[in-house]
Amino acid sequence: MSASPAETQVTDVDTKPPYTLCVLAIAAACAAFTAFVYVYPRLAGPTIARMDRALGLEQFENGQRLQAAGEYANAIQSYQLALEGHFEDPKYRTFTLKALGALLWWREGAEAALPYLEEAYQSPHAPLTLFDPLCDSLLQTGRIEDIPPVCERWYHEAGLENDAEQQARALYYLGKVQQERGDEDGAMARFYQGVLLHPGGDNAYELGLAYYNAGDNNQALVYLEQYLESGSGGRAQYAREVRDRILAKRSVE
Repeated sequence: MSASPAETQVTDVDTKPPYTLCVLAIAAACAAFTAFVYVYPRLAGPTIARMDRALGLEQFENGQRLQAAGEYANAIQSYQLALEGHFEDPKYRTFTLKALGALLWWREGAEAALPYLEEAYQSPHAPLTLFDPLCDSLLQTGRIEDIPPVCERWYHEAGLENDAEQQARALYYLGKVQQERGDEDGAMARFYQGVLLHPGGDNAYELGLAYYNAGDNNQALVYLEQYLESGSGGRAQYAREVRDRILAKRSVE
């Protein structure tokens, strides 16, 4: 039995490819892609950049939390991740460099710390707490002649903040430079300037030992006692031993 004309017409329509619809769909897709290519860098780009900058600060703050919790290896990793990103405010990159450098100085030594500490030093945002690990690292690695200009900046900036203790620390390292150069009198002068600004500390320790080695036990005792008011660790233990020797000698005289 032959198909009716109506059935034949329906069959023809069903089997023809919808070329017009395909062309329209392709055109619409091309237009959408073109719009995406044009709009994405203008809208998504800044958004991703903001996220990237936020990630740097977030990793820095996470590193601080980990360090405070004693998770030092994870803190180091977090600081390193922070430095791979960007910061909205450049001072936080400096703070991250200082935090990472100081932690490496304490945990792994001067060689590991110096690249980060020296980069932080180049910033106008370098905090006063950067200078101690930086100068000590330079001292440990034998870079004696690099220390004085660092100390001069340290002393000046500490003065602007009325921080006598930090100024005394700068003088201590200047004294250590003089010792390394073989100028004991120059070193003593720097240490003495330091204790005048801020009694105690490493300046007092150095003075105490210097007077003891010179046979001036009275002056040695003054500065060793001054140091022991706040000193701790191995230096404090040795200072107590020297003090006790002086006191023992006095008791039998």
